[in-house]
Amino acid sequence: MALHTRLIGIAATAMMLAACSSPASSGSASPSPVGGVVGAIQVPDLPGAAAAGFGSLWVSDYKHGSLVRVSGSTRLSLTRIRVGDPGALQPACQPDQEDAPAGSFIIRRCDLPSGVACGAGSVWTGRNDLKAVVRIDPATNRITATIPVGILTFGLAATGDAVWVTSNDDNVVIRIDPRTNRVVARVPVPSGPAGVLITPTAVWVADSTGRLLTKIDPATNAVQAEVPVEASPFPMALAAGSLWVRNEDASTLSRVDPSAARVTASIKTDPFYTTEGLDSLVGASSGVWMSGLRLQFLDATTQKVTRSLPVEGRPYDAGGGRLWVLGTTGQVSLLDPAA
Repeated sequence: MALHTRLIGIAATAMMLAACSSPASSGSASPSPVGGVVGAIQVPDLPGAAAAGFGSLWVSDYKHGSLVRVSGSTRLSLTRIRVGDPGALQPACQPDQEDAPAGSFIIRRCDLPSGVACGAGSVWTGRNDLKAVVRIDPATNRITATIPVGILTFGLAATGDAVWVTSNDDNVVIRIDPRTNRVVARVPVPSGPAGVLITPTAVWVADSTGRLLTKIDPATNAVQAEVPVEASPFPMALAAGSLWVRNEDASTLSRVDPSAARVTASIKTDPFYTTEGLDSLVGASSGVWMSGLRLQFLDATTQKVTRSLPVEGRPYDAGGGRLWVLGTTGQVSLLDPAA
């Protein structure tokens, strides 16, 4: 937390840069692409968690209790889906001096919606006023189910047969069966589970307070291994046969052998620059994209940053080699890094 207090000035700089470089809030593509930007649009100025899927970027607008869908290939458009009333959480969610303005893992419990994932033909997000997970049909942009889970949602990940939900407050990871919309497993993870990533053979959870990665076997819903990493692990990605996790308070990237469940490298990165609990990595065949004041690509072979694009924000996989980038002030850019 102390690191983020020191970095408030950096976050403010990011906001000013984003504001100064943002085109008008329209769906038009940038006339002269910068950093591979082929389209840009403004979403609400307090963007929360986000996920990519169904040809769109889905962004939590926790100020208004909505999920905002950004769609398009160059001319971007917005669709707003009402999830709940954020005012229902406000009495118990006044941030302390440290939480505001940088936020914290703890204050993320007050986001409504909280956490976003795409999978099993649906979009999933947390509604913490009801301790529930909401299911949305991307074909109609309508809520099709509200699933009681009994926890405060932090992170979500989804595949065809499971939705995994972390609770940083309740120290548990739950599994939802999307065929029945019911909770079918609860896995205790006592070290502040936050980020969650599904791989072909395991579910990985970043334990933000325990400096651990927890490996869960989806066949048994039991913990298989714990991997010590560094301070405040959160976003994860698969790339070049490895699992990568960003340790936000340590300003490092841990490279993990997922089969052996051990760290094979610790790579120094630029300091994490903005709100705790809101970050992302995108894995590519040869490395990982990282958020920052400039979008950076770390090559898995050299374990060094080999590309730096003048676009601020968090990256999400848009498919076809493209990236969505969500800026601190709500600027959404669609990038083609090859352009």
